Amino acid sequence: MGAHLLRTSCAAAIILFSFAGCMQRIVQPLRFNHNKHIENGVECGDCHQHFRDEEYSGLPATEVCMDCHEDDESQDPNIKILLDYAERGENVPWQRVYDVAPHVFYSHRRHVRVAGLTCGGCHGDIASLTAPPERPLVNQTMNWCLGCHVERGATTDCIHCHR
Repeated sequence: MGAHLLRTSCAAAIILFSFAGCMQRIVQPLRFNHNKHIENGVECGDCHQHFRDEEYSGLPATEVCMDCHEDDESQDPNIKILLDYAERGENVPWQRVYDVAPHVFYSHRRHVRVAGLTCGGCHGDIASLTAPPERPLVNQTMNWCLGCHVERGATTDCIHCHR
């Protein structure tokens, strides 16, 4: 009985600790408005410049933001924060919202160029947000990924994604 209780307690603790990271609120260094940028004709790839050709889309470097905001005289406090980072020559310390486990291989290039997926297909309706998401909009579990692979006739061979 004692060994069973110990195993059950350990399993419960592992599950709770595994989900604890998923439930943490992500706080960004400034309040980025995706919707406003989309309304002004900015596309995802204008800021996340590596999504077509790399494994990771990357978070925008401050110099990318400055392509549009260099002469920005807005009184918006978030623009002032951005300009402060630029003046110091620092990148905005964006926090990743979406990430995969270390043993998972994921390539934005393969999913965007080869499979033709859109940003919203995996990231949800992030384009409508007026503030940064505090959590992923889509719960990208292995079953969620497999569902898409099956639906599109893509490989479901474990070694394809797990290294």
